[in-house]
Amino acid sequence: MRVPNPVSRPVDEYEAEQRARELLLAEHPDIREQYESLRPRFEVVSALIRARKEAGLTQAQLAERMGRRQSLISAIESGRRNPHFQTLADAARALGYELRVDFVRAPNPDGGASRGGGDRS
Repeated sequence: MRVPNPVSRPVDEYEAEQRARELLLAEHPDIREQYESLRPRFEVVSALIRARKEAGLTQAQLAERMGRRQSLISAIESGRRNPHFQTLADAARALGYELRVDFVRAPNPDGGASRGGGDRS
């Protein structure tokens, strides 16, 4: 018998959602394009949620550690608000992490790595 965990969903539910998302994206290229454009945002929000849940904290507890309101954490986690870099850094610190940002070269549509022209600013 599975004991419910109040801070996480069952793995099978998560995996079912992942499969459904993959099918939807495979069947609808226009949706896939929009999803891909938002992928970095989804990834950072997912990382925040995962770290908070692994710490066993509620949104209110995280917000208190950060000196912020729970409504801010809720708005970020639900996608209603884009997180500021400093807010992410504060959340990471409150959860016992450090925030790292990494630029990874994106593949070209033909499968090879894209070659940037360098910083032109």
